[in-house]
Amino acid sequence: MPKGRTPSLIGFSNGRPSRVEVQRKSECSRCGCEILAGAECYNIPKKSAGFTRECRYCKDCYGKVLEQTTKELEALKGL
Repeated sequence: MPKGRTPSLIGFSNGRPSRVEVQRKSECSRCGCEILAGAECYNIPKKSAGFTRECRYCKDCYGKVLEQTTKELEALKGL
């Protein structure tokens, strides 16, 4: 079960998300579910202290990230 607020791509201004095929078993950065080798996942770059790391998200969590981003964009359009 994911904890905390759903992230948004507006806050991730450090790069463009990419869809990748997992080379070895990994886990989702948000919900912690296993992403098996050969499955697709989404990498979102995140810059911190001069270094860039990529957070991996499963399809479900990435969909929720996109929903949150859309909500925030709609709120910005209403300003």
